[in-house]
Amino acid sequence: MGRVSVLVADSQRLLAESVATALSAQPELQPADQVAVTGREAVELATSLRPHVVVLDYWISGQLDGAQATAAIRERAPGTQVLILSGLPGPLQVQAALAAGAAGFLPKAVAVADLADAVRRAHRGDSPVFVEELWRMVESINERAQQTEEIDTGLASLSDRELEVIRLLPEGRPVKDLAAELFITEGTLRNHLHSILRKTGAANQQELLRLVRNGAPSMSGLFPGAAAWEPPEPAAEGLTVLIADEQRLLAQSLAQGLAGLSDLAVLGAYSGNGIDPLQAAIRLAPRVLVYDYWMPGTTGAAVARYLRRWAPQTRVVLSSWLHGPAQVEDAVLSGAAGLVPKSLSLAEMAQTIRDAGAGRPLAHAASIRGRTTAPAPSPPTPLWEVVEALSPRELEVLQWVGQGRTFHEIARHLDIRPGTVKNHVSSVLSKTGSRSRLEAVEVARQAGLVREPGVPPMG
Repeated sequence: MGRVSVLVADSQRLLAESVATALSAQPELQPADQVAVTGREAVELATSLRPHVVVLDYWISGQLDGAQATAAIRERAPGTQVLILSGLPGPLQVQAALAAGAAGFLPKAVAVADLADAVRRAHRGDSPVFVEELWRMVESINERAQQTEEIDTGLASLSDRELEVIRLLPEGRPVKDLAAELFITEGTLRNHLHSILRKTGAANQQELLRLVRNGAPSMSGLFPGAAAWEPPEPAAEGLTVLIADEQRLLAQSLAQGLAGLSDLAVLGAYSGNGIDPLQAAIRLAPRVLVYDYWMPGTTGAAVARYLRRWAPQTRVVLSSWLHGPAQVEDAVLSGAAGLVPKSLSLAEMAQTIRDAGAGRPLAHAASIRGRTTAPAPSPPTPLWEVVEALSPRELEVLQWVGQGRTFHEIARHLDIRPGTVKNHVSSVLSKTGSRSRLEAVEVARQAGLVREPGVPPMG
């Protein structure tokens, strides 16, 4: 049997090219030289190339979504199997994809090796691929219902005006602009935001934006990240790089794609949470850390600010598929080398890493008002103010947050409601002048109040 030809189609060109490169190293697989970034491109390339399998993003951009593109591919290239990928898998999407003729449906939390196995299975006609496993994961929502009930109920209780506010959040515009868009005052908009945070249980606007971006919170954590990917052999000589992305598939495939370049030495790839790669960056001291701006548990800008002090030799390249002016400004002021879109090609990302490692400006980085460098760090909050401002309960909550525990885990340990934990964290952020939980933990470490294994003490 010859090699299985594969076409990869995803809105994020970086993911599409990285996956194609990673699959090329897998036995029996031969990805096409081209990738598609819209549904229409996927149909046209599948029609002309006639690959054995198309790996297709369900939420691919353009006029055709994954299900519609699947139906068109199956009609124009009947011998081609379609394997659907999704960062937001759910029962309705699974049904639509299978009804359109897809051979299977996989979450983007899948590892490269498992994706390769799924491609082989699809080519052999083992259909549907991994659907049974996906349904078991979806069914686990019921087992987690009690844990997520409060947040889900909060989402259902949002008013029409609050839903309007939520729809505008991903654009990243300042409060003044959002208020003007809705023809309300800034104060009224802030009241709506406060109400939304209270109803959803989100700790701050950044976490709320993650809920909007990732869909129903009951789906979050359904596909937890596996252990970090490490090169099969010690990294070769070259510019050292560490990868961290919310999607395991992108983290692993990007790391494998970059590892094939002689001048880059990839130390590993992380997904699933934002703290593990932070600790790894401190331990491994890579020259460049490529970090997803929206990593679970924190933001890339918060990590960049932290590493400016504790790993100044590491330059942080932030990547994002969804960002607006607010996120760009946050990234610039954090001291990161730059915030680049995931629409970059694999070659462009490799050059971005080289430029960051050499201290050069990043050609594809977003900027604000022509500013490309961060100002000098502001003076830290006086330690005595931190000690006096935080209550004993707030200190206790902060220590648990510093260990990476979720609101529900903290609530169970302290025998209080998750909403109460959220209120304590919001109070801590306000009293310490922090923009994220990670920053608040940093301030507490400076005061000697929080210790976390693997992370150097502050002060």
